[in-house]
Amino acid sequence: MIAIIGATAEEILHHRISDLQNWRCNRSSIKPDLKVLVAACREVVEAILPLVASSVGPNIYEATRNFGDLKAVADKAAATLNSLGESYQNRLRPIADHTLA
Repeated sequence: MIAIIGATAEEILHHRISDLQNWRCNRSSIKPDLKVLVAACREVVEAILPLVASSVGPNIYEATRNFGDLKAVADKAAATLNSLGESYQNRLRPIADHTLA
């Protein structure tokens, strides 16, 4: 999931990212309990997981161990995110609001 989130970061944040290594949390969002960041990250995972699950094919167990198809799965997830438009962008907005890239 982490690799898929990284591969779809531009779709998640809704803008180009020159270097994923620069994707960071806003300083103002870092609090001792991290509740805001955890909620924002959870929303991303919950939004993207069904897209990934529907892209991996019939053998989900094998897909979790086969990284050879990672790019294809990420490309499908990115295309689906783009096609879903604003409905998903609103759902992913919290992570965009609390991070910098």
